[in-house]
Amino acid sequence: MIGGSAPLEVRVAALVFALGGLLFAGGSFAWGTQIGDTSVAIVPAVDAVVGLLLGGLLAVGARAARMPAFVWAALITILQIVLALGVAPVWLRILCGLLAAAHVYAFVLLNTAPAGRYLGGAR
Repeated sequence: MIGGSAPLEVRVAALVFALGGLLFAGGSFAWGTQIGDTSVAIVPAVDAVVGLLLGGLLAVGARAARMPAFVWAALITILQIVLALGVAPVWLRILCGLLAAAHVYAFVLLNTAPAGRYLGGAR
């Protein structure tokens, strides 16, 4: 289990960052394979790496991870909304829309009082 002592809000947010990045990278790589250009998976691969890093740091309660998590959630949400409204296969647009909603949810969860106390943001 991720961060056994971490509040549920932080564990869910950590899972959104980690699994969301992996799903985004996997979906983009699959689409890139279909169109014959796997370079479309470069930015999603960066999201996967940063998402895994932030998810791990949040799960262990690293205080310094809270602000970067807010920024990353906002940036990835904007990117995924743009992709969901763009020209891509329907399945990838749906995936990006769902991941954008999940990152907004993670942003909200990190603003809760239990997450703030655990990550040292609330006094």
